[in-house]
Amino acid sequence: VLQDDAKNVWQGLLDLGVGHSLQGDNLMLGDNRLMAMMFGRRMQSVSMFKQNNTGKDIAREVGDIGALLDYAPTEGGVLSNISLPAPSLDARRARFNQTHVLATNWLFKTPRDHDLRLQLNGKLDMTHERQYSETQYTDVSSGITVIEENIARSHNNQIDGELQYKANTSGMYLANTLKGYLNLDYSHGNSLLNGLETRQHVKPRRRYVSDQLQVIKNLSGGRIVQASAYLSANYLPGQLLLTDASWQHLNLSALMYGASTGWSHQVKASHWSYRLSHDGKSQHYTLDNPLANGRDTYSQYRTSAQVAWAYQTPVWRINASLPLSLLVRRFDGKGKTDVLLEPQVFAIIEPSTRWQLMLLYNYAWQPLSVSQISAMPVFTNYINMQQGNGVMDDTRAHIVTGHFQYKNTAQGFFAQVGAKHTNLRHMPLYESTLVDGIYSRHATDRHTNGQSYAINGRVSNRLNWANMNIALAGAYSWNNHNLLLSQQVMPTQLRTATVALSMATQPLKWLSVEARSGWSHSQQVRRHSDDKGDALQSWDHSIKVFVMPGKWQIEWTTDLCHSNDRSVSTNTFSDFSVSYRTKRYELGVAINNLMGNSEFERRVIATTQTVYTLNRLRPRELVARALFNL
Repeated sequence: VLQDDAKNVWQGLLDLGVGHSLQGDNLMLGDNRLMAMMFGRRMQSVSMFKQNNTGKDIAREVGDIGALLDYAPTEGGVLSNISLPAPSLDARRARFNQTHVLATNWLFKTPRDHDLRLQLNGKLDMTHERQYSETQYTDVSSGITVIEENIARSHNNQIDGELQYKANTSGMYLANTLKGYLNLDYSHGNSLLNGLETRQHVKPRRRYVSDQLQVIKNLSGGRIVQASAYLSANYLPGQLLLTDASWQHLNLSALMYGASTGWSHQVKASHWSYRLSHDGKSQHYTLDNPLANGRDTYSQYRTSAQVAWAYQTPVWRINASLPLSLLVRRFDGKGKTDVLLEPQVFAIIEPSTRWQLMLLYNYAWQPLSVSQISAMPVFTNYINMQQGNGVMDDTRAHIVTGHFQYKNTAQGFFAQVGAKHTNLRHMPLYESTLVDGIYSRHATDRHTNGQSYAINGRVSNRLNWANMNIALAGAYSWNNHNLLLSQQVMPTQLRTATVALSMATQPLKWLSVEARSGWSHSQQVRRHSDDKGDALQSWDHSIKVFVMPGKWQIEWTTDLCHSNDRSVSTNTFSDFSVSYRTKRYELGVAINNLMGNSEFERRVIATTQTVYTLNRLRPRELVARALFNL
């Protein structure tokens, strides 16, 4: 609760960080933040500006998360910026960036006490990366390894905004959200591709405007009526430079719209709800590259009716829904109609406050997108190409999940175990080739099924001695899938396992220690054959020590990474920082990468490839920091 003298007054925070590299290139460092805030009875405002070139990924703080929230759907692209991440490593250690972020949020109360919110975000991000890699594709019979040495500079420049009007009263909820997004992304670089110098350039542009309306109305007798509608217009023009110095132009435009209405009521302990909806999508897909020049059109209309039932007692509760849909699709003048039934059942059993069992089953039916079914060969980056078979297709899956949990908060003991089974059906079977360093995947007219299984568990306990918490966690999964090699179906299994032991203790008021040790295992096995593949095992260990005498805080972090792969080196990283904190200001200094490691090696096993990477790391760096409350 703000006092009167703090209302309608601008407040702020200034966080300044400057530094310099202590080895290698002569690099000035900055990690700065400026915040301005004002809070009143009918208006609130929070604005922020950030600048960073120390490896932190502050650009994601204004990322487009509309797909994760209840916003109108938007179209995703086929192309993306060049990215050379280091696997199994804190991304900031291998990230050379120059990022500027600006965000402002304004909230107003209307005369009717409704909310009007305006959010604007902008960022300018440039990332410079360097990586050596060796990729061996396990779905190609030739056994050729693709060797790349990439130097790339990626620019992610975007602006997006959101205007929302919201009325939330005891009788009605109404929200209308208007969103807009525009990026000017591009990447360029050079690669030694199997010893041949190759230039890279890509422009994965994206823009959209969307609007969504939601209304929920309370009626007498515990009944609720709701309605929603959305409209989304998307345009994604893209350009990609290929290895033969020719260009690929790829444009995708999409119009999405939909509306739904529903109502619900209570019958004793049961809650019944009903929903009617209609969604539509129209896409235009234009491609121009040396292998193809054409245009595909795709439209999709889904009309659904759903009934859902929920029942709850003090011990257990269950939710079940049964949506029935009519899906009409058209692709380049050809039509197809499907009637879909996608049931879902969710149950939780809680015999006491300590025990809980959760079970979930659902059936998913997913039509393939226009970029997946198009018969035109499209390059997704300068050496990867994919091609559909020109026929409307879909994938299906039965998913069963179980989760068991025990907790004793008085003794500080917690335990949980989970399992998941996914039965993948009717997946397109791809034939892969590797010619002159170009990896191509062509969809055949054949389909395959797959099975994946996963189990995981975690046990933690709080000890009375030294305020210690100990936790042991583990997971094991195996994925059965089929690869097409020389027109022969090859049953394959990918096995992965992880185990981690962690500990946190505070034996003294001014001393805290956190430690973690992890092990991971991966192996690809040819089923029904003697080819078991090499098992890759890796270990990572970390320890953090915090010393906090009075207003001082000293932090020392050390990480150790190694594996059973003798072709990669063992890596040790260490960071140290000290700071002095008061209510009005904070001063500190930090040294990152004390060991001065300049490279990081790692080998990973995936479903269709085994990859060895060597990444250039940030040098030893010194950063001084001062924070002031204005």
